[in-house]
Amino acid sequence: MGNFKLLAHPWWVNLLLLEPLVAYFLFRREKPQLTSRELLTSAMFALSFGVVEGAVAIYLGVAVGLLSGHAGSLADLALLSADLHGQQS
Repeated sequence: MGNFKLLAHPWWVNLLLLEPLVAYFLFRREKPQLTSRELLTSAMFALSFGVVEGAVAIYLGVAVGLLSGHAGSLADLALLSADLHGQQS
């Protein structure tokens, strides 16, 4: 926790914190016309996309060697993946 910083380094990235507030004020005047099915479909897509993005980020972090305690190189990761795939069959 010694390297923890509350705000992001490029100052303008912190402006993204205002996005929900701006969206609230814009949609308060003119509400979007979404059916419950469209809303549910959008939520399912967002959740699944987030899971895939997280998996890719972890995979690339391990492949590049940024995450310690995992496979050392991309070759080690490929062997581990092949072993796990063989166990499921």
